[in-house]
Amino acid sequence: MTAIGVAEMFAAGLLSVLTPCVLPMLPFYLCLVTGRALTHGPARRQIDPTVPLAFAAGLIAVFVLSCMGGSSAGRVFIAWLPVLRLIAAGLILMAAMGVLGSRDMSGPASLPWAAALGASFGFGWIPCIGPSLAGLIGIASRAPASGLALLLVYGAGMALPFVVIGWGLPAVIPKLPRLRALRIAAGFGLLIFALLIATDNMNRIGQWMLERGDWSATLR
Repeated sequence: MTAIGVAEMFAAGLLSVLTPCVLPMLPFYLCLVTGRALTHGPARRQIDPTVPLAFAAGLIAVFVLSCMGGSSAGRVFIAWLPVLRLIAAGLILMAAMGVLGSRDMSGPASLPWAAALGASFGFGWIPCIGPSLAGLIGIASRAPASGLALLLVYGAGMALPFVVIGWGLPAVIPKLPRLRALRIAAGFGLLIFALLIATDNMNRIGQWMLERGDWSATLR
């Protein structure tokens, strides 16, 4: 595993954000960050910088497990996928209810909650696999340790925009007009996302995008 190979995998993960694999999740993540910013009191509106990192860790964990179906952990994950998907939808539903009710749902355990929500969002990842990710999955099936390391690098690139948004957006949101309407829209956006996760219909969005565009520039 060379430095160039690691950089290529990180870049491929970063580019995947601009593909139907990840792009459909971004509006719902904006809803989550917006809702969280608007349900915090002024004293807590400055987001702990570790919270987006915890979210990213949960997101990456589910992504890696989804790609390691040949491993023991991956097989268990796939076997329990329908149940885990419903749990994820339930957590997103809780977040939506908190936003609509103007309640901060993170409580004292904000990092575990952020990681759980990140993992829940991971179920919105759509497996439209480009050459780089296909190669990684092949490596993971032959050499699990090397494959795991590269999948983590790819996942870190994929998660980076979520971290940047989580760091930057909360400072901007309180300055926007019509905050109550914005909070309600964010809450309903999360409700829609919970329904899409529960019914496994995020794939339909990704498939629709794949059929109507050329994604070869970013699907690597």
